[in-house]
Amino acid sequence: MRKKKIAFLISLAWAIQLSLPVSADSPDTRLHFTSGEVVEGEKVYPYPEVEETVAVKQTDGTEQTYPLATVAKIERFYTNGDLMSESYFQNGKKEGIEKAYYKDGKWSEWPFRGGKLEGTVKFYFQNGQIKLEQPFKNDEKDGVEKEYYQSGALERETSYKNGTEDGPFRYYYENGKLKTVATYQNGDVIHQERYDEAGNLIPRNQ
Repeated sequence: MRKKKIAFLISLAWAIQLSLPVSADSPDTRLHFTSGEVVEGEKVYPYPEVEETVAVKQTDGTEQTYPLATVAKIERFYTNGDLMSESYFQNGKKEGIEKAYYKDGKWSEWPFRGGKLEGTVKFYFQNGQIKLEQPFKNDEKDGVEKEYYQSGALERETSYKNGTEDGPFRYYYENGKLKTVATYQNGDVIHQERYDEAGNLIPRNQ
């Protein structure tokens, strides 16, 4: 589970970063150090969730590596200079709310404590409406994950325990009526019922 989550975080970060060309007018990345020093460059790699060091490539092609323990904050930017993401570090581990942004607003929030996800991860639609809430405890999903329609109506509730689906699952039509009700046990569905938009139970053979 840990490896899958790390792979997801890496792919997410690089999908955002690699889709955006570097502009000569603004830095791609800015590192803030605990000493107060600030370094700007084109890229930060490897992704600091995996390595204990962070390398910065300068616009002239040179590269400098720093211990992650000396870093207090990493910022990434769009080519127009607008902030794309910001991450905070303490003693070489992520600490606090990591944020990523659309060009015109907030996109996601990732709460870290001691380098591990602890709290509710939040994703937003571009209009600022909440899209997804994922509860984490000790780096694993734990609690009720909630997904929303862009209208704000609740779309789905999924129960997790120690990173695995466990407990009630509910999927809703946008009008608020139940579409699917299920129960998970250690990742497996042990009971499920489906309903049409009028609230009528759909027979299992349909």
